[in-house]
Amino acid sequence: LAADNINRKAAESAAQAAAAALAAESKHRWRFFRRHVEPEPILEGADESPPFGFWVYFTVIALYFLFCSGVLKFFWDYYTQSQKELYLTVDSSFEEVYHEKFIHDEAEDLRYRWTVVRPKVLNILQATAFYPWLPSVAAWEHRRINEALQKDVFYLRQLARQLRQPAPVPSAEGTH
Repeated sequence: LAADNINRKAAESAAQAAAAALAAESKHRWRFFRRHVEPEPILEGADESPPFGFWVYFTVIALYFLFCSGVLKFFWDYYTQSQKELYLTVDSSFEEVYHEKFIHDEAEDLRYRWTVVRPKVLNILQATAFYPWLPSVAAWEHRRINEALQKDVFYLRQLARQLRQPAPVPSAEGTH
């Protein structure tokens, strides 16, 4: 019976020593979860390591940059697709913008001007990699162009109509 007590006491003390060693190791490993951390003595030769390994931080940062580059690639592909679509639908865009002019005015001169200007527009669209980098037109220039289109073009059309009408033929009765 005494031998059993001695064996039992030895097993209990060994179990307590193992539990204390595991608790000390666990305390060191999970110290970043505690609010108050006791300062540990600095041992010479002990390296300062973050709570997780270097590869965990590196992997998280690499995945973040990989995700960001994927999002940027998606938006760039979307943008280039819209540029190609704009290049292919230039004629329908012109028709859509000037549809009222085609209904209410003489549209043949606008269509003729478009056939002259269209190759230049397509060259500009092909030469520019990023459309927002094209220089913008100031608001005062827009107003000036609209004023010229509404007033001067109207007067020029009236003048063209008068010039197209045949000149009156002099009658033969008054020339004797």
